[in-house]
Amino acid sequence: MLHDGNRKGAMSTMSFRKDDRVSHTRFGPGVIIDSDARYTIIEFDDAAVRKFVSTLVRLERCELPVPVKPAPARRRRRTAAAAE
Repeated sequence: MLHDGNRKGAMSTMSFRKDDRVSHTRFGPGVIIDSDARYTIIEFDDAAVRKFVSTLVRLERCELPVPVKPAPARRRRRTAAAAE
């Protein structure tokens, strides 16, 4: 369900810009990573990236802070002794 016109406070993406913090009724809070007249792409807090039709998606402003993502694990270099 992408369109929920009955939801109070829901706005179309025309009032949002890139890097705005938003909330979707089904997917929860996220950040707009790209938006134009046709599509809006949002990266949600669970790391899912979703593409929506801009004229149909209904979003709300979100005041929740962006969660801290853990740093990627560093790869260990193989030593000559470990390679044998």
